[in-house]
Amino acid sequence: DLLDNLDKGNIQFDRLVIECTGMADPGPIIQTFFSHEILCQRYLLDGVIALVDAVHADEQMNQFTIAQSQVGYADRILLTKTDVAGEAEKLRERLARINARAPVYTVTHGDIDLGLLFNTNG
Repeated sequence: DLLDNLDKGNIQFDRLVIECTGMADPGPIIQTFFSHEILCQRYLLDGVIALVDAVHADEQMNQFTIAQSQVGYADRILLTKTDVAGEAEKLRERLARINARAPVYTVTHGDIDLGLLFNTNG
């Protein structure tokens, strides 16, 4: 329906943001953009962003391998709740061990430069 409405000119947009559940495996979603005949012609996957909750991240990554996978797939990592979590340096080091190429940006109360999120050619 989405592609049909785009073809008919009923809707227009420049970007599509897909927000997955916290327990989603990003691999199949990413693969779709490279293997689906129509999607790979129409859309460029600009990047994968992982939100990491500084309060619960260690526990989640210890308990759920999918949390580690999400960090591993990311082009950019947004570290949230650092204002209430306290010291996050060990968490930053852990994130860097999982994914050394993804920069980690601290987000406080949702404040982040949108230029860091879009048009990055991830």
